Amino acid sequence: MPGRIGMPDPGTYLTKAAALQNQYQRDQAAKHAQLQQQLRQLEAEEAEMNRRRAEQTRALEIERKVLEEEEQDLLLADASALGIELRAMKGLSARLALLESQLERSDQAGMAAPAPQAAGQ
Repeated sequence: MPGRIGMPDPGTYLTKAAALQNQYQRDQAAKHAQLQQQLRQLEAEEAEMNRRRAEQTRALEIERKVLEEEEQDLLLADASALGIELRAMKGLSARLALLESQLERSDQAGMAAPAPQAAGQ
């Protein structure tokens, strides 16, 4: 029996309700797909950031090793220079001791010899 006069057919409501439900489901599916796409994009960005961070970490580690090696080279060069200076100082010290010894002998020899007489006395 069709609807009363002035009243829509009950099937019309059911059809509209089914259409609205279908539209809601399509909208939800589209939102879900959009969110999934955003999630994949964010995950890709995160992976890229992690890759860059790892690359920077590797570069910094290499730079640290290079700097440590340069520091070791400088320390070895300093130690070598100090060794050369130490040998030079030992040589100067030995020469100074020899000169002091010669001066002492010369002083002792001068004391043992009679003092020269000044001319005209």
